[in-house]
Amino acid sequence: MPSTGFNGDVYRLTHENVNFNVPKATPGAYVLGHRKDGALIVDYVGRSDNDLRERLLLHAGEKKYERFKFKVFGTVEEAFAKECQLWHDFGEAQFLANENHPAPPKGLGVVCPVCRENR
Repeated sequence: MPSTGFNGDVYRLTHENVNFNVPKATPGAYVLGHRKDGALIVDYVGRSDNDLRERLLLHAGEKKYERFKFKVFGTVEEAFAKECQLWHDFGEAQFLANENHPAPPKGLGVVCPVCRENR
């Protein structure tokens, strides 16, 4: 089974947990999912290029997912690379709610480090 490579806890996806645990105005990548037999089952992967907290708060409002795990990155490029890796590692559209490959950040000319495409 693939690993997210994220240190730290798996949190319940609530507004309170996002506000308390996720820093504002930072790029980052995240996974959303549910618990099964004590493990986090990843159902969705994503990123934010500028405000990870705000992006996760949108998901908390949807009430589609139970849990989340995240990592803050220093650059948008790093967050995109991690999102791509997670999308490929966790089964792409076959097993994830994400049907499409992660879109690259606008204007940076970066490509997926896994499949080397700029979708």
